[in-house]
Amino acid sequence: TEGRIRIDGLEPGIYSVQETAAPTGYILDPTEYHVELFPGRTSELVVNNEKKPDLKIIKTDAITGAPIAGATFTVRKMDSSTLLAETTDANGEIFLKEMDTGVYEITEQSVPDAYLLDPIPQKITLFPNKLGVVQFQNYPKPTLTIQKIDSATGKSVEGARFHIIYASN
Repeated sequence: TEGRIRIDGLEPGIYSVQETAAPTGYILDPTEYHVELFPGRTSELVVNNEKKPDLKIIKTDAITGAPIAGATFTVRKMDSSTLLAETTDANGEIFLKEMDTGVYEITEQSVPDAYLLDPIPQKITLFPNKLGVVQFQNYPKPTLTIQKIDSATGKSVEGARFHIIYASN
């Protein structure tokens, strides 16, 4: 109870102790510990467990700093094929609990229509007992306003038509 195991009636000598399963939310400690038991004495071995890290992805407007809901990201651990797809909430955040330690690559997959996709992935190393935070910012799509003005009076002229061609690249 309370994280303790007591084993009575053991023979004196050297014992090896190794964790075979960690509690939920903790990282398995693979270390093999050795403890020597002496007649008439109680020996104690203290083994510390580290918590699995959490990951927060924050999505904001690059101009206003406002959170952006509805952006989808993939989260991939670099040394495995595990791939998660998650979408930002109303606060512009994704919160992933109890991740494995290691290096992750976060890639933006989609954004709301008013924003430009940020195609550059970000990498983060998650460490035990820590919250990893990655922030992405998106610029709104640009807007074009064409104003037709009478050159003599300086007043706006309605009814003009324009042909617009997207010529990037």
